[in-house]
Amino acid sequence: MTAHAVLTPSHRYVLPGGSTWFSVKGADASYASADAPTDLSYTVNDELGTVSGQTFTAGSKAGRATITGSNGAVSGSMNVCITTGVDSIALQSGGKALSSISVKPGQSINVDALAYHLGHTMGAADSCFKWSVSGDVGAVNADGVFTAGSRMASGTLTCSYGSVSKSIPINVGMGDAQSAYTVADFENGLNNLTASDGVTLSRVTDYTSVARGTGSLQAMWNGTGTDGFTIFAPAADASSMKHLTLWAHSRNTAGTLTAVFADAEGNELTAPLSAATGNSWKQLTASVPDGAQQFTGLRFDKSGAGSGGSALYLDQIVLSADHAVTNTDAPSVKLNTTSATVSIGTNAALSGTATMENGKYPVRASNIAVKVDGKAVSGAAVMSGSTMTITTGTLSAGTHTVTADVSDDAGNRTRVCATVTAGSASNVFADTASHWANGYASLLSARGIMKGETANGSTYFRPNRNLTRQEFAVTMARLLNLDTSSTSGTLGFADEDSIPSWARGAVAAVSRANIMNGSSSNGKLYFNSQATMTRTEVMTVIGRCLPRGYAAVSLNYTDASVIPSWATEQVKTCVSAGVIGGYSDGTIRPNGNITRGEIAKILALF
Repeated sequence: MTAHAVLTPSHRYVLPGGSTWFSVKGADASYASADAPTDLSYTVNDELGTVSGQTFTAGSKAGRATITGSNGAVSGSMNVCITTGVDSIALQSGGKALSSISVKPGQSINVDALAYHLGHTMGAADSCFKWSVSGDVGAVNADGVFTAGSRMASGTLTCSYGSVSKSIPINVGMGDAQSAYTVADFENGLNNLTASDGVTLSRVTDYTSVARGTGSLQAMWNGTGTDGFTIFAPAADASSMKHLTLWAHSRNTAGTLTAVFADAEGNELTAPLSAATGNSWKQLTASVPDGAQQFTGLRFDKSGAGSGGSALYLDQIVLSADHAVTNTDAPSVKLNTTSATVSIGTNAALSGTATMENGKYPVRASNIAVKVDGKAVSGAAVMSGSTMTITTGTLSAGTHTVTADVSDDAGNRTRVCATVTAGSASNVFADTASHWANGYASLLSARGIMKGETANGSTYFRPNRNLTRQEFAVTMARLLNLDTSSTSGTLGFADEDSIPSWARGAVAAVSRANIMNGSSSNGKLYFNSQATMTRTEVMTVIGRCLPRGYAAVSLNYTDASVIPSWATEQVKTCVSAGVIGGYSDGTIRPNGNITRGEIAKILALF
């Protein structure tokens, strides 16, 4: 028969405000095991705490608490020491010891604190402790729930009670990039887009007609004969997408764009784009309608009177799940080294980091275009979190160059380069053995882009000689693999008779490609083939050949004011892409000449 109630706490020591659960068992008159008593009511001496169910919660005062349970027939009590004497603190989560925290941006983790007194675990609540974080890693609340911030960071979480504390490191790593699908970027064609009757679609590559990358869509139509048209896209899964983003501008006839979707039954759903088109590129967005399952195309409706010879240009059409890809920051890309040496006949592995959207997400490996010695290498870049690894193929003896053009979902770009020497730099010219551009000159010679001149049985590169415009035209035509076969007829330059026959086809090619245009004087256009190239002219030509999307950097050079206005945009592009930069004295020397050695390095890393 039960004669006593036996109360046993899970913790003999309790922090003020902390709790401990206790068990209730029964004992007979001889204190042998008996049925547990029921319907006990509990009291606590000196108002040192309260009891709810079988949990004692200490008040704010320290002391020796006696908890008594009685139902009128049997009773029992237990003693608990309420103390602030914390000797040490440990942290855990989910019942497992925690020595560090690694989370993704925005992720939360519930951290529990364990306090110890004389080697015994104390009854406590997380709210008994003071919680704090250092570093721009996020925030922790009064109950120990840590929520990471929105970007990569490292710092420390600290839990303290009085003068005793426990700190552990926090690392906020890369979050997973949102689900996104590029419907069309027009880098290699029309991406299977078609249009309604009377509209002619083509891919254009002139730098003035491209918003992102190297190509865009041109839709030619007669704005006087129709009110608009539709561009049809191969059905793209939009079931998990919330946003559509694209670049657009119109010529001669302005208008509005409407995105067209289909629901599960094939019914048409539409969403207006955020602004009307105009004469300059605009990035437009639309919300994917509820119930949309597929994106099927775009509808253009003209505004006001139309004009003949009208055109609509589109670029970088993207569906995304969480947010529209309207960020304007370029990917952050860094190589751990930009100069490496490997053994002949081996691969080179270059490592670094690549993130996008202000460091929130890793760059997609599919958006990293790698070239080795000017040739595209598919699958050369691998991403693991924010770590980027670029692996070349087997390298022959001599100097090699690696370039990585990295873009984000919005088409913003960053470019990094490295020079890799297999064995030692080769030397094919009689005058470059000790010149800093030796390896680059030899590489461009092997690629057939820059050649030397032969005298007395030897070939000379003349690395310190200034580069003429006709030489640069020939070099760029070779680099870009332009058609130089057309040498007959007029080139449109008043001084074309002074262009030597060996350069005439190249001058015609770069002029047709709109990358070298000459200069006007007294109403006439001159190519000035014998003139030396200035740094501004080189940057203008190179800038026109680079993909669109590099960030518009500020030109904070002391002589930036003398950069010609017609060159400013392309100078910014070249500086942003790392093709050419300033000098240690803070100048960029836009009107200075450029040597063959300097251009060899620029083009080898192009």
